[in-house]
Amino acid sequence: TNTGSGTLYINQVYFTGTNANQFSVTTSAATSITTGTTGFAITLTPTNTGISTATVNVVTNDCTNPTYSFVITASTTPADALNFDGTDDVVNLAHNAAYNITNSITIEAWIKTSQASEQYITTKSNDSWYLAVNGGGSASGKASFWLNNVSSSWLAGSTTVSDGNWHHIVGTYDGLYMRIFVDGVLDAQAAKTGTISTGTSSVQIGSRTSLFYFNGNLDDNCHYRCYFDR
Repeated sequence: TNTGSGTLYINQVYFTGTNANQFSVTTSAATSITTGTTGFAITLTPTNTGISTATVNVVTNDCTNPTYSFVITASTTPADALNFDGTDDVVNLAHNAAYNITNSITIEAWIKTSQASEQYITTKSNDSWYLAVNGGGSASGKASFWLNNVSSSWLAGSTTVSDGNWHHIVGTYDGLYMRIFVDGVLDAQAAKTGTISTGTSSVQIGSRTSLFYFNGNLDDNCHYRCYFDR
């Protein structure tokens, strides 16, 4: 906040201290403030668990205090994820009427895999939905999404998600469009209408009817979950 009568210029924000290399400015402050307040965002990319500490140094043209410094700390804990071997690992959820979703749906998961071949994140057999990587051979290493009675073919993404890094995959349908989001960015969409078919099949995580097993890790905020929104 500029409390003086002149213009406050912010020249640089940098980090020093034990874990300085783990912190970065991801939203920059304004370079000058005549009146009012500016802000900036700091992101921690941890290389270890526990507490990470650094000193934030803000360099300005303030004659009295040209470099304003403060200490920032952040704490990280070990993450948990389900690991699938690509051979026979699967989580089965017995059929429940709550899974009979017809008009709109959102399915999401964090995935980490280095396999570009056909493999499934979650399915409801041929009854309702598939969320996959390279589903049906539609796009090697890309996210893919299918809804029974809505999509006659796979909706395939354009971003490679089989690079061995964590990616957030979302398939959505609102009655007008099917969409795939990868890491919060729209990756593919197609205009679609129709009512999603239902049935009595179980929901599988990591497989499609005990075939095309997922090879890698599945997670969502330390616990794997699929969100089914009516």
